Amino acid sequence: MEAGFMELLNIIFLLVVAVGVSRILANVLPIPLPIVQIAMGVVIAYPGIGMDLELDPEIFMVLFIAPLLAWDAYCLPRLKLIQNLGPTIGMAFGLVILTVVVLGYFINFLIPQMPLAVCFALAAVLSPTDALAVSGIAHGKIPARIMGRLEAESLFNDASGLSLFRVGLVAAITGAFSIVEAGISIVYMAVGGLLIGAAISFAVGKIKAKMHDKGMTDPATHVVAILLVPFLSFVIAEHAGFSGILSAVGSGFIMARVDMRPKHMQTRMLNKSIWVMSSALLSGICFVVLGTSAPKILDSVWDHSLSNVVNAGTLVLDVLLITLVIYAVRFIWLYSYKKLVRSVNSLKGKPTDFTQDAVVSLLMTVSGIRGAITLAGVLSVPLMLGENPFPGRDVMIFVSMGVILVSIIVGAVGIPLLMRFVAKDESAIHDRILDDTRRQTAEAAILYLEAWEHNHAMASDASEASVMAEVAARIMLDYRQDVDALNSEAEVVERASLMEKLELDLRTRAIDAQRKALKKLRSTKKIDDEILRELMEELDYSEAALR
Repeated sequence: MEAGFMELLNIIFLLVVAVGVSRILANVLPIPLPIVQIAMGVVIAYPGIGMDLELDPEIFMVLFIAPLLAWDAYCLPRLKLIQNLGPTIGMAFGLVILTVVVLGYFINFLIPQMPLAVCFALAAVLSPTDALAVSGIAHGKIPARIMGRLEAESLFNDASGLSLFRVGLVAAITGAFSIVEAGISIVYMAVGGLLIGAAISFAVGKIKAKMHDKGMTDPATHVVAILLVPFLSFVIAEHAGFSGILSAVGSGFIMARVDMRPKHMQTRMLNKSIWVMSSALLSGICFVVLGTSAPKILDSVWDHSLSNVVNAGTLVLDVLLITLVIYAVRFIWLYSYKKLVRSVNSLKGKPTDFTQDAVVSLLMTVSGIRGAITLAGVLSVPLMLGENPFPGRDVMIFVSMGVILVSIIVGAVGIPLLMRFVAKDESAIHDRILDDTRRQTAEAAILYLEAWEHNHAMASDASEASVMAEVAARIMLDYRQDVDALNSEAEVVERASLMEKLELDLRTRAIDAQRKALKKLRSTKKIDDEILRELMEELDYSEAALR
């Protein structure tokens, strides 16, 4: 038992080191981070290195996928999700079902040795896009509106794809398949999972609010409670027969809505920093683990157990053809939907622009990247079916890995190329909304300060009222300068922006000078470590506030 525990610690340590090294390499090499991390996984799992990683798919889902999807759901803009609910539901469910039907028959045509039910199961596990892969490849490179649709789609189609995958496996095992049963299963698992995740997150939020009201404001306690919610939601939903993935997603949505964002400043900063660090580490581990699976899967291609199912030489071509069909179905769905919406708007007399439909549809097509969800799903296929090996299991795993790698490479290459032809006016709209919101909040702060100054001037003596008025005036001056800058012409705005950058730089340098002075005082033993840590923490908060 002790040896097994030490082996697990070694594996975790190696994975964390691989993530750290890959992030350094990605900053040096002109290669997307997910590809570097997959390559790192291949290296550390290559025969002779000594790492044989066997990770149960269910453990992989609950430890890595659940918290990451919850965080993605937490960060997903709610208004944009509501505005794009129609296309999101269509892509997450309608497109998945269409992909499974078309791709299932196509795979059976390419590999007739595989039973039709197994082909449908493979098509289902290939249908979900991966939120982690999409964010890792495309985030910051494509317009926010398109990125929002892609992230929302990937959060929901995991459940629909994996539900159909399970139905396909049951059909392969029992020999019975029902389209009606498959549809009911998707709705049942999706709705149940979302409700369970939302309920757990809501309950934890209320408990945290009560704790805060009673003075229990320890930041670590509140952050730990938030971190446990996705795991708890996933496990309970899975045991109840619902979608654990959508339960984690539902918990993330509610975390951002029901008093889950702490009122205490220290808790809020700790919460954000831990989530950002954890998501970067866990998403990196997902891609490294994906890479560690590659050597063993590639070895199985030339293994004698595979040769009796399909010729290994044609399997690579099959992967490319399957990926091409996935892209074709996705493009046709997206382009047809856009044409339909534009045509309806045109009939209603609304202004309609068809010029970007094809390129945007193509951009969203190549952004439909497959990743850890597909791999975790296909690795859950049982080894045996009765007393015989599960038909085509090695083929399913190899095809899934091949589609994942091809989709990541196509996304990494295709997204930057297509972005040259996509209109970039969305960033200007986003900036304008930001400025309008900043102006409104600054004006609200000024109104509050004016009312506060008036009320305290009436209730205080002359000396105290003078001090309060001076403090309020100083704060209001900062807000009025912000409002004036937002209302000014471009030249004035540019000058204000330059001054802001200069002030930020000087304030940061001044804080660095304070840190150096503290270190000097500690080195000369004029202050102890406790004073050093306390004042360093104050300076860290001051610098964080500047940024």
